[in-house]
Formats: sequence, structure tokens, C-alpha cells
Amino acid sequence: MNISDAIALHQAGRIGEAEPLYRRFLEIEPNNAEVLHLLGLVHYQTGRLDEAVTLIETAIALKPQVAGYHANLGRVLADSGQHEAAANAYEAAAQIEPQMAEAFANRGVALEALKRHGEAEKSYRHALTLTPDDPDLLFNLGNALWAQSQFPEAMAQFEQVMRIAPTHLEARTNLGLVLTAIGNLDDAIVVYDEALVLQPDDVELNVNRGIALTRLRRLGEAIAAFEKVLTIAPDHGRAHFNLGLAYKYEYAFSEAQRHFEISLNLDPGHALAMIELGGCLQRANKVDEAYAYYGQAYRIDNSNFNGIVKKMTSIQHGRFSTNFSKVRQMLETAAD
Repeated sequence: MNISDAIALHQAGRIGEAEPLYRRFLEIEPNNAEVLHLLGLVHYQTGRLDEAVTLIETAIALKPQVAGYHANLGRVLADSGQHEAAANAYEAAAQIEPQMAEAFANRGVALEALKRHGEAEKSYRHALTLTPDDPDLLFNLGNALWAQSQFPEAMAQFEQVMRIAPTHLEARTNLGLVLTAIGNLDDAIVVYDEALVLQPDDVELNVNRGIALTRLRRLGEAIAAFEKVLTIAPDHGRAHFNLGLAYKYEYAFSEAQRHFEISLNLDPGHALAMIELGGCLQRANKVDEAYAYYGQAYRIDNSNFNGIVKKMTSIQHGRFSTNFSKVRQMLETAAD
């Protein structure tokens, strides 16, 4: 039996035909590491991740110095959510084959999933010494830097991606988000507008642009941006919530309330939507209903306490004590 026939079928995407040939070959040579590895890839490609891990680990036990086995084990482990084990597998591949840029890059992705952003940054930087102008690597490095609040450095990476790959939409999106985060709102809108030339109906771009416009109090433009999103994706929760905020700043409280309610229906655990809805209800003198929403929001995330107190005590029909300890006790016992 010629194993090359099975490999040819596998490479042609005819996995269902390749699998029984691999199995037949293993009946003859049960300890053939390469066939075990290839059968593991078949299992991976057909969604049988646990079996894929077992097969590839068996191949590694037989031939521990094959970098590709470790790298593919990392892929399977990452896709099954085992990011720590995936990072270790990629590290093993890189130790065996120090020029394998993919191993360092994928190790970075696994470390990012573990929120070990500094280690991920180092892994991406090493990969970039091997493939210096890889736009996806530069993009991932930018994200790792952004996660560490290294905003100028993150922006420099996203800008480099855009120079190398002008149609890289994600880099433009994240550059806009970083600019928004540091308060450079006019620059953020320019970046979003450039990105929307490439993808005018991208919902996240339009939402992010609307958020920047809202913060600039260009409310008519913000409302138009969010309403455009809702014609494309009527159940987009972020669009409804942020459209509610834009209407609130325009003092259109009934419209704001409607969108906060929709946002909360789409995401029943959205604490900020509860607080904003409570504010609208309080303005309408529906104080008991507002109080119930404030209580729910507090129980979901009590870090919102100061925001809730501000709503309760600054809006007409407040009817609440400004004694913080008393208000906290009230919120803790508020009825659902």
C-alpha cells in the first residue's frame, strides 16, 4: 500500500477518502508517526478535536523532534480553547526550529488569549525578526501594545499595517478605536471615514464612528450613523444602546428609553443599559421602576455605584438620599 495516495487525496481536500487509507496503513504500521500525525489532522479538519490531540500527541511521543507536529498540536489545542497548552506546544516547535516564524506568531495569539500581553508582544517581535513586514503580525503586535495601554506604539503598528496593506480594514478599525480611547476624536473619524470607503456597510465601523461623533456632540451625524447600522442589522445591541445615548444628549428621552429597552432585551445583563433606562424612567417620574433597574445594575456590577448615585440624585424626582452608605444599602435590597 502506498501512503502517498492517501496524502494526495488529503491535499486535494478529499478527506473522507484519505481517512480510511490512513487507518489501513496504521493497521500495518501502528507506530508510524507521520501517518498518526496526518490522521490527527484529518480529525482536526472534521471537528474531532479530542481525537486529533490524542493522535498528534502519540506522533510526538514517537518522534519528539518534529517541529511541525508540535505546531499542529498547538493549532488543535488553541481551537479547543486550551490556550496554555497551545502556547507550550508552539514554544516546543520554536525550540526545535528557531526559524519557524509561524510558531512564534501563534504562540503570541495563544498568550493574548490568556491576557499575557507582554509575553505575546515579545513573541510577535521575535516572529517579526523572521518575517519583518508581515501585516498580520504587525497588526497582532499593535493589539498586544494596545492591551498594555501603549497607545502611541500601538498606533504606529496599525499605521505600518496600513502602509503595507492599504485594504487591511481591521488595522484601520483598531487605529480609530485607539484614537477614540485617547480622545483624538476628529482624527478617529477621519480614519473611520477612510475605512468606510473600503467597506461602507461595515456595521462595527459605523457604530464606532457614531460613538466618536456622539462624544463630539455631533449628534445628528451620530444618530444617522447608528440608524444606518440598524437598517443593516436591526438587532445590533451596541447600535441601539449608543443610539439611546445620542438621543439622551439631544433630550429626546422617550426615543432614548425605547432604544435602551431594546438594548436590554437583546442583552438582559447589560448593566449600563439598565442605568440609562433607569434615568429615563426617573425623568418620567416612574421612580419605583427606575429604582428596580438601578438595583439590578448594582447587583450585576457594583463598580457602577457612583454612576447610579449620580443618576439617582441629579435628576428631578430623585427622591433618594445622598448618604452613600444608605443608598448602597437601598440598592442591595432593591426589588427585581
